[in-house]
Amino acid sequence: MNQGEPDIAERHIAKAIVEVGDATFEQAGITRLLSDTTQPSVESIKNMEIKAADKALLCVALGFRFPADCESFNSLSRTYNFYPTYPQLFIKKWSNPKIALTHLKPAA
Repeated sequence: MNQGEPDIAERHIAKAIVEVGDATFEQAGITRLLSDTTQPSVESIKNMEIKAADKALLCVALGFRFPADCESFNSLSRTYNFYPTYPQLFIKKWSNPKIALTHLKPAA
């Protein structure tokens, strides 16, 4: 995500929504959460029946989508980030509070 460039971030979210699609029940749920302007609860994310790696990625994306609750989503993403394959390192980097908060600060 680009610091201080919400238009670019929104375009990336829109592209992710198209890429995920809604062919399956799980994909439709992910797409709905990424599309919605209402922030989902952490509890609703925990209750989703999707792969842990997908849930971790979703949480990172939601952290950027809803910056006021970024740390809650990033903390949850780290909970589901336990597979030693892609996207483990990506999630480890982008869910780090120091890095995530740096990218959410508005440009000067």
